[in-house]
Amino acid sequence: MGCTFSTGTVIEIKNLDNFESSILVVENVLGEQLKSFDINAKDSKFELSAANLTPGIYYYRLSQKKKHG
Repeated sequence: MGCTFSTGTVIEIKNLDNFESSILVVENVLGEQLKSFDINAKDSKFELSAANLTPGIYYYRLSQKKKHG
């Protein structure tokens, strides 16, 4: 999913009760991974600052492993 921001943004993820583990990955348009966050709580909030990023387009992806049973 794309995300537009100039100084920073907050990504909030809710309702992860049915998942064993999740990871949030931020990538540039070339598919290069810039940051990743392990998610262990059912609700999480991440602040992403643009201070260390060059101007451009960035994407974030949420990957999840579903709980068994």
